[in-house]
Amino acid sequence: MMPGNLFFGHLSTDPELRRLLEAFGVPKPDTMVSYEAIVEVIGGALTFTTPRFRTITLRWRRTLLREYNLDSLVKRGEGITFLSEPERLQAAERDFRRGAKSMRKASIRGGLVDRSKLDESGVLRADKFQEAATAIFRSATDLYTALPAPPATLSLPRLRR
Repeated sequence: MMPGNLFFGHLSTDPELRRLLEAFGVPKPDTMVSYEAIVEVIGGALTFTTPRFRTITLRWRRTLLREYNLDSLVKRGEGITFLSEPERLQAAERDFRRGAKSMRKASIRGGLVDRSKLDESGVLRADKFQEAATAIFRSATDLYTALPAPPATLSLPRLRR
């Protein structure tokens, strides 16, 4: 018989999640919770470099995002920073640029495939891939250029890395 605290062969994160929610509540934007404070609340022999610590904090961050719309970023070696709205927008723009770069790279790689060395189904797949990539880039470019430029007086805070 399996112990009640096992979850698909692993330990449940519920007790640690409850402790984190009790200790920190819903953190305010622009605050940082250090890894040391999290380890102190979780207890045990965990350090912030263990996979279990990452699992627990990832669940905590997802819960805060899902239930309280509180987004966060990890600062390596320091802790978890909870983002204000301008910081969230800045993070979303950065993620969008990263995604666009990955899509561009995949599109170029797919475009360089020698179709003469593909069978009939491969040629169809390559054509569909190029059509989809072109449509995505066209719509992303249209959306990005349609956005108004921010006023010159507006300065967004920079995230430190």
